[in-house]
Amino acid sequence: MRNGHSARAARDGEPGVRTLTLTAVTRGLFADAFTKMSAADPKRVVGLWLAPGDILVQRSNTPELVGTAAMYGGPNNWAIFPDLMIRLRVDTEVVLPEYVTAVLRSERVHRQLRDKAKGLAGSMPKIDQQAIASIVLKVPSLPCQRELVAKLSEIERVANRLAMDAGTTRRQGQALRKAMLDAAFSGRLTGRGSDMDMVEEIAGV
Repeated sequence: MRNGHSARAARDGEPGVRTLTLTAVTRGLFADAFTKMSAADPKRVVGLWLAPGDILVQRSNTPELVGTAAMYGGPNNWAIFPDLMIRLRVDTEVVLPEYVTAVLRSERVHRQLRDKAKGLAGSMPKIDQQAIASIVLKVPSLPCQRELVAKLSEIERVANRLAMDAGTTRRQGQALRKAMLDAAFSGRLTGRGSDMDMVEEIAGV
């Protein structure tokens, strides 16, 4: 395990080192939008460049988010990670990084990490490497790990699709309500069954 490094933001025109933000791990999205250019000394951060399979745990954040974990799957040396994160690298001949990440993201384990967080009132709570090392991890065979990871990925995919569908339905409902009010106040409602067709056309749903 290793803590990251934080430096001030690079000024305009100043060479910078791409550094992850907490949002990248919170959302599990490793994209340029969730990085910043810092003025870190390249010699000091040689060992902090990300590699595929790196697991990142938020060392400090809000009480609800501290301990959040995500796995990096991008190219080598794309970015470094800040002092607010701890990096884990696993022996892939024994355990899959995807499996470890799934365990760390489970509610039970995340709660354990949150419970170990310490901090003064009004400050962001923090965990240390010892808090992560104290997690008891059951390690099934690699084929079993692959099966579990595949099942979890499918569940997450379905959950994301349902969430998107729910969001679409909500937006359509809002658009229909607005169109209905617009039609009513403009005197276009006739009381006939064709009114709803007109409203849907106005709403574009």
